[in-house]
Amino acid sequence: EAIHNLYTSFTMIGLTNELPTTAKMMGHIWPWLAEEYGGEQCKLPHANASPSNNHCGSDGKTHMELDDHPDDETRRVIEEHNALDMELYEAGVAYFDVLKKAMDIHEDEDDYDEDVEKEVEETVKFDLGAVKGALNGNKNGGGGD
Repeated sequence: EAIHNLYTSFTMIGLTNELPTTAKMMGHIWPWLAEEYGGEQCKLPHANASPSNNHCGSDGKTHMELDDHPDDETRRVIEEHNALDMELYEAGVAYFDVLKKAMDIHEDEDDYDEDVEKEVEETVKFDLGAVKGALNGNKNGGGGD
């Protein structure tokens, strides 16, 4: 159900690891959120960087150095616990790629999966050409390509 909602309930989704592309897409859909609007520049800040103090020290206030990667057993438990979240994330990444294609924002053509486009079209019952047309202001739909 979450994947269906992802495809049917959101105008757009973005990925923090593709923040510049997300910003372009937001500006494409909502022009007032473009990085340049009315002669003004507005860059999206990266405001949630890792803290310099994780408060994991023995007293709950100090910083504790953590390994960059968990050991194999810890990783297995984390992956098992987050399996549904990972499935939703992977669907989100695929949907993000479909949206990029619909907006003609192509940064890595090799990552695009045409099967995902078909799955999204079946789930949402839309035609990618019509979406392109709507995004580009064509009232008749049909982007042609």
